[in-house]
Amino acid sequence: MDTYIAPIEDTDELTAAYQHLAKAAKNDLFLFDRGYPAFWLFAVTLLHEADFCARAKISWSKVTGEFYEGGKTDQIIEILPSSTSKRTLRELGLDAPAITVRLIRVELDSGETEILITSLLDQKNYPNNVFRELYFHRWPIEEDYKTMKYRLELGNFSGKTVESIYQDFHAKIVSKNMTVMLSLHTQDIIDQNTAHRKCKYKSNFTDALSNIKTMIVHLLKLLDPLSVIKSFQSLVIINIESIRPGRKNKRKKGIKRREFHPSYKSIT
Repeated sequence: MDTYIAPIEDTDELTAAYQHLAKAAKNDLFLFDRGYPAFWLFAVTLLHEADFCARAKISWSKVTGEFYEGGKTDQIIEILPSSTSKRTLRELGLDAPAITVRLIRVELDSGETEILITSLLDQKNYPNNVFRELYFHRWPIEEDYKTMKYRLELGNFSGKTVESIYQDFHAKIVSKNMTVMLSLHTQDIIDQNTAHRKCKYKSNFTDALSNIKTMIVHLLKLLDPLSVIKSFQSLVIINIESIRPGRKNKRKKGIKRREFHPSYKSIT
């Protein structure tokens, strides 16, 4: 996939999502967070013969508000474009007077109600009870974003030229991918070493990212690659953390996260 890096002032999340849709394949399923619901984005996704499932605020539109107040758990409705979506579609040279979607109510353990909007209309093949788990598949992706933003510091560039920005970006992605590939092969050994413990364990990915720097330097020095990789993996096996499924942290509203937080040590 081509890499496109743009200033945040010039490209918002919806525009970036639209650009990604150019790579969509038939029957792909996009899971959108609550900042993404927009009639025009739904319409473009359907034009690519792909599907979507989006989390929406109860106040997103009149239909979501009525669905919430009505207490229904599953409803297929037709939605119309807002004036903003009509304008955006015209700018894209497209037209979509109305689309049919399905509203899903999900009750969270916290007592909150979550509203999902999806194009998966078949209630037999896609029953209501699968959507809670489906949407939670976004969580590993969110964690990966956090790794890239705060541990890799993907947006903390060493220069201001186009070349230096792309070099920084690709160097950090390569180091992350190498860490993933080499760490995957250690999981069986970690499972054996921790079989007697109560929790299941995995490698500490932040520590592995930190150690990958030294490994890359040794490889560039044309040292014995097999020995270097084994040395790296031995560190991965030692530095582990427990897996705590179902762990929840209360969302802290109104707190602006620092761009590069000191609690995350730099690994590049």
